[in-house]
Amino acid sequence: MKGPEWKYVVIVEEKEKGNPRVQCCFCDKVYVGGSARIREHLHGEQNALIKQCDKVPEEVADAMRKLVQEKKEVKLKSVNLKL
Repeated sequence: MKGPEWKYVVIVEEKEKGNPRVQCCFCDKVYVGGSARIREHLHGEQNALIKQCDKVPEEVADAMRKLVQEKKEVKLKSVNLKL
């Protein structure tokens, strides 16, 4: 199941291997990427490998920031459980 970030892109080209080429619904930028890259583009993470969308509505950017934070917390908990 794909996450909520996928409703903000259109898949331009599916690839047999790797991530698809997607187009941002707000700024029309086309790039290769999966969920993490889409979230980076929409919320503008510092040191991101992709340029932040300059047309994303603030509520979408906030939702993506929250999603990224939740994913980091889950990952941190799983790492701590392994210790």
